[in-house]
Amino acid sequence: MTTISFKEIAFNALSISYSESQLLRLSFDRNVTKLTEYFITVNLCKQLSEWNSKNNYQYKIEAEKETFEFYNNCFDCYRFKTDEQYFPDLIYASSHENFLKNISAIRQGRIDIAISREIDSRNVSTSIIEVKSINPNLAKIKEDYNRIQQYLNADIPGFENSLQNGFIVFVKHINSLNKIQNKSDLDKQKESYLKRIRKTLSSISYNNIDYTIHTDYIENSPFENLSLDENEDDFNEIAYRTFSAFSVIIEIKRLLL
Repeated sequence: MTTISFKEIAFNALSISYSESQLLRLSFDRNVTKLTEYFITVNLCKQLSEWNSKNNYQYKIEAEKETFEFYNNCFDCYRFKTDEQYFPDLIYASSHENFLKNISAIRQGRIDIAISREIDSRNVSTSIIEVKSINPNLAKIKEDYNRIQQYLNADIPGFENSLQNGFIVFVKHINSLNKIQNKSDLDKQKESYLKRIRKTLSSISYNNIDYTIHTDYIENSPFENLSLDENEDDFNEIAYRTFSAFSVIIEIKRLLL
């Protein structure tokens, strides 16, 4: 799956999740501040499945995938030790010391969404997707980022790691209820937030791991865009209506050194 394809799918799923969250709460208040990880995961899986069906089911999409199984599918089960034609010796990936060392470094549990392809009748892991609830704690983003880069960096001599990339997706909502915010205010807060993420991730990135942050506005309502009645002067109400909400995709990949 290309980055372009995933970006389009994920941005659409995050936007749908944000909008549907208002409807399910029986409120069309655009200041959505409660948007769960599970709700986004379901919508993202639906969007991925629709895309997959239009592309002849090239991929296998699994929610709540067990980490060990996903990791195991990053490598061939075995390879031939020699070119001997008859009864060649086999080397099993799972018997190599690096196999257990790698998996012990990766948190046990489940992956939010796992993407794989079927090659020679076996599942081959290609992408990992971690979903966060709206306005996630930076420590949680750091935890998922570190986990994904450990998957990408996992190495077993003689075996190729099939994992191509990983993604962390969520929605960020910015609103200051005690201040009327113009476009410049909202832009500065957005950039400040992204700067904190970059600083945190850059401080823990392996030398062979790189990341890119993609964003897309879902709602952007600065003061300049408001349609105010002539006699509308309720400061708190106007401040409440100035906000922004945008999708965030952190793409993580291995560098070709």
